[in-house]
Amino acid sequence: MGYLFNAILIISAMAFCYFLIMMGPVAGGTIGFGIILAAVIRGLLYLRDIQKRLAQITKDPEIQNTNEVLGFLDYINHKVEGKGKMKMDKGK
Repeated sequence: MGYLFNAILIISAMAFCYFLIMMGPVAGGTIGFGIILAAVIRGLLYLRDIQKRLAQITKDPEIQNTNEVLGFLDYINHKVEGKGKMKMDKGK
């Protein structure tokens, strides 16, 4: 199912790029630059959100040592990339 979705996205992106080329260099370039700028800004907002959440976790009184924070980061890495050591301590 994922391959079909990717194929549809690629074909639609190609059609959109063709449309931008047909609009001319000024209009197409402006719209294309706006899309790229919006993607960069959205990525920066996601990074800011991640930083805020990590800062909130480290201020939590239940987390008392660095190993628990690193265990959480391993857990996030495992969920995102399918890797990690999964060293989560639930506490005593």
